[in-house]
Amino acid sequence: MGNVFRCHRGPELQSGLNYSWVEGGYLRITPDHGAKVAGGFADGSVAITPHLQLYAAYYYATQYNLQSCYSSPYASGCDTLTSSGHNYRLGFGWHTGLADHTDLLANLYYAHNAYHNARISTQTINYCPPGLLCPIPISNPFTFSTTSDSTGDGYQLSFGLRTAPVPALEFQGLLGHQRVSNSGSSNFADVGIVLDMARHWAFTLDWAHYFIPQNQFRLGLRYYF
Repeated sequence: MGNVFRCHRGPELQSGLNYSWVEGGYLRITPDHGAKVAGGFADGSVAITPHLQLYAAYYYATQYNLQSCYSSPYASGCDTLTSSGHNYRLGFGWHTGLADHTDLLANLYYAHNAYHNARISTQTINYCPPGLLCPIPISNPFTFSTTSDSTGDGYQLSFGLRTAPVPALEFQGLLGHQRVSNSGSSNFADVGIVLDMARHWAFTLDWAHYFIPQNQFRLGLRYYF
């Protein structure tokens, strides 16, 4: 039974799955320290042969006002950190049909990560600590800021399955490894769901766990062509 919700065309549809789309949506990241990072993403895939597709993706996320404070008899202060990241992926995917509406997948992407961190520190130093007799209590508040940037290059490799058990519903599962020079290396697992709305449009929901550890959640709108 064919997938009546998609406009299938061309030789890439050996198994009835379409590998040509553009997509965008919401991105949420939960790093290992528990802070929540939010942003957006855009990606796309174009089938160029019966078994090969070109893939590109862009991710942007910002973490605001991660604050830590301290206090002692001699000094007190707070640090406020704002971080943002721009990540790119570009490469090729390969697929072959295992059964009707089920494909085996392999992907190899170039990976680029760029991060910007800005820290604002506010401190107050007490020259006459509490408990000491001082004619005039003296304290000196001051604020300073620092920034840092980091870029790195590497790769992302993954293998998995893509299947559409019913015409309007699709599942994808991947296991892979990523290594980027400024982020280190990590294995990951990725699970996605695609729900067709009309002939060309679909909602996507994706969860990925990187064993750094870090979790990524994506909610998107996809257009097939």
